[in-house]
Amino acid sequence: MQATGLIVEYNPFHNGHDYHLKQSKLITDNQPVVAIMSGNFTQRGEPAIFDKWIRAKMAIQAGIDLVIELPLSYAIRSAEYFARGATLSLAHTGLVNNIVFGSEKGQLKILKAIASLLATEPPEFQNILKRNLNNGLSFPEARAETIKEMLGDEAFKAINKPNNILGIEYLKAIKEYDLPIQARTIERKASNYHDETPGQSEIASATAIRNLVYKNQIEIAKSYIPEFNQNLFKSSIHTGKGPARLKTWEEYTLFKIRSLTRDELLDIPAISYNLANSILNYRNKITNYNDLINRLTSKTYPKSRITRALLQILLRLSKAKYIEHRLEEPAYLRVLAVGKKGENILSELANRAKVPVIIQPAEYLKEPDFNSSDRLKYQLSLDIHASNLYSLIIPAQSAKTGNKDFTQRLIALKDL
Repeated sequence: MQATGLIVEYNPFHNGHDYHLKQSKLITDNQPVVAIMSGNFTQRGEPAIFDKWIRAKMAIQAGIDLVIELPLSYAIRSAEYFARGATLSLAHTGLVNNIVFGSEKGQLKILKAIASLLATEPPEFQNILKRNLNNGLSFPEARAETIKEMLGDEAFKAINKPNNILGIEYLKAIKEYDLPIQARTIERKASNYHDETPGQSEIASATAIRNLVYKNQIEIAKSYIPEFNQNLFKSSIHTGKGPARLKTWEEYTLFKIRSLTRDELLDIPAISYNLANSILNYRNKITNYNDLINRLTSKTYPKSRITRALLQILLRLSKAKYIEHRLEEPAYLRVLAVGKKGENILSELANRAKVPVIIQPAEYLKEPDFNSSDRLKYQLSLDIHASNLYSLIIPAQSAKTGNKDFTQRLIALKDL
């Protein structure tokens, strides 16, 4: 059996995702589809609108055959780490021979050229990059200018688009690890990744849909969700299983950062020495999360990096632990849900996976253990810790109990 891999967040699953899924099946001869999905927190540095199990249900109702959770240690990192963890997870299944991702223009050739350049960094690239850095450009600006000089204007335009950025990192990981996976891309349709309001199309960005939900414009938001997911979308909100309370999370963030030492801040992957100093300078002066973000954001430290850095503080990511536990590659595949072809895929996965397949975390852990010398147990502890904190910002009181990872059964389409 061979399968198509998708790298997703589904925050929430919407009409654009449905288009991407259908097109992916079309160009890969309707192979089974395996999705690597972020858990309860996303790469932009925020809690997901619904928990990972609700979003996994949306995925299998849409036609995904297997949903695997992207470990937290990659899900809330930079694009490079996010893409590497997701791509290697798909490779570790032993099943996936295609990855299909969305891009702004569907220009696979130019994206591959950029990825190859970044993966190999030949002497010419290094020399031009150094010159641009010496001219006072930030690293992202210097790299973009270097790519423009070596590959032309089209490459320069491509590297600054959010979907392209991730796509380039997927392609780079495939090249660096020599993975037996073919990459394909589909042009993003209608909305832009960061659009904050819907346009005239039936497709709106996930950002725009979340904004509608937080404004309590549920019926409007629902119109951008596929019909087969609308009941789950509405019932999850009406029963208090979502959306996550962002204000509560933001206040907890301000609370947490006031308790850390400089050394503890410097152990956070996204925090440099200068950024740690800025956090120490502002943390007792600022009483509003967004004000803190704005104060810390600069040309050197974009907003996305700041939000990820603050999230990494709360979720206990550690540079030292990353090195100690050799977390360059995922230590396991955590299965959240199985769809129509899922049971057959699970059987194949058990035989062909290159790392342990986890369905019940209780078989590996009784509770999170951040002192474990076992890389699998440590990495899994981060995922469970994230779920436990996320449960505190779900509106429904009944959903606030922790350790759901130990009690939640595997979600199967046949049971829904």
